[in-house]
Amino acid sequence: MQRDPRAFIWDVRESALAIQSFVAELNSDTYASNSMAQAACERKFEIIAFRNQLIHGYAKIKASTV
Repeated sequence: MQRDPRAFIWDVRESALAIQSFVAELNSDTYASNSMAQAACERKFEIIAFRNQLIHGYAKIKASTV
């Protein structure tokens, strides 16, 4: 059984809102030194659309890019 496409849109929205909340109080330097915030944001970006880039290109990920 296929998932309702609206559920994917909801997941993207919720992930974007979560990313905003994760970084709301952080500047770029604080984010770059906070591995937990980085991991949380990267996970939510995987859900949004960047799964292959983050999973297979993890060694090239730069905090400043995320």
